[in-house]
Amino acid sequence: MVHELLGIQNGRVDLSLVPDIRAELSEITLTTSTDPFFQTHFLDTFGDLGTSLKDYEAYQSRSLAQSPSSINSISDMKRFVEEYPEFRKLGGNVSKHVALVGELSRLVSRDKLLEVGEVEQGLATSAGAELRSVQAFIANPGVPPWNKLRLVILYALRYQKTQTGNIASLINLLLSNGVSREDARLVYVFLNIAGADQRQDDLFSTESLFAKGRSALKGLKGVENVYTQHRPHLSQTLENLFKGRLREASYPFVESPGPNASLQRPQDVIIFMIGGTTYEEARTVTLFNQDPVAASNGGIPTGAGTRLLLGGTCVHNSSSYVEMVRAAAASFTAGIRDGVVNLIGKVKQGVDRILASLLLLASILFYCSDYVVRARKYCPPIRTFTS
Repeated sequence: MVHELLGIQNGRVDLSLVPDIRAELSEITLTTSTDPFFQTHFLDTFGDLGTSLKDYEAYQSRSLAQSPSSINSISDMKRFVEEYPEFRKLGGNVSKHVALVGELSRLVSRDKLLEVGEVEQGLATSAGAELRSVQAFIANPGVPPWNKLRLVILYALRYQKTQTGNIASLINLLLSNGVSREDARLVYVFLNIAGADQRQDDLFSTESLFAKGRSALKGLKGVENVYTQHRPHLSQTLENLFKGRLREASYPFVESPGPNASLQRPQDVIIFMIGGTTYEEARTVTLFNQDPVAASNGGIPTGAGTRLLLGGTCVHNSSSYVEMVRAAAASFTAGIRDGVVNLIGKVKQGVDRILASLLLLASILFYCSDYVVRARKYCPPIRTFTS
């Protein structure tokens, strides 16, 4: 979450743009090797982090009771000299995390991230999301354009095969609600790069009855809240690895492995993401290393001592990933690139034609109704006879 909203570069977080931030907190470090609080809670959810930080502040308050003002003897002085470096370190660490969590809370409230996040979680899991919910957020002026675009990209990737018309209407809704034409075309760029025809696996667990059933069963096993439903696809890949069920067509061997190789469980696994990995995937790998059974919600009977190591060319957040895709789209062949542009143009032209037709129809109806009124005014009423 810190990387998504503020960015982490080489273990440093820039807080210089935070309102009323103190000079010494304009840039902070977040590393597990030097920050005991971060080491303990870097896998926590945002809600759990707030509770832990409150307890951390209480611990600091108890430490303040041992401040220099309470030194009344030689033994007190000796104790304070021994603990003073830790005391100073604790005070600075609490201030750092209070400032960081405070800024995260401000951004969550300002950009309506809890509400948007609930819909995103639905789109990214088997739960799904209603079109009306997505439309409401796009039309909401309080939601930043970037979050609107992200919602539509997720919607398009999930419903590409079943709701093509809705995707086109959402793109036009983006264009009329603060999203630039250049950004809106990224929806089709993503469909070209990561659409259903390009994906190797069932990313949303919606393409087969077995996948739907498996996803539903996982959903029953104690999801903490609606904001933690999503698990990265790497989690399912690791489960298949532990069970010896990785498809050789998708994950081939470099050299001939011999008979029954797929049934052999490796002891050391290196996962390297060319193009970049994410902190959510890093969290998944850490949890699998700690307890594979719990990390898989019981999907793996035993971890069998397998050790996992995750690497990548970079660590992405949504902004950096979209910018990478945008840069890749600039290298598309002319046919694909122009097709993407023309597709948006055709959608816009289609909507323009519909609007023009509606205006023409409205004009015809107006003149017809006006003619009827005048006819009634100047023509004698028609008499009817009943037997």
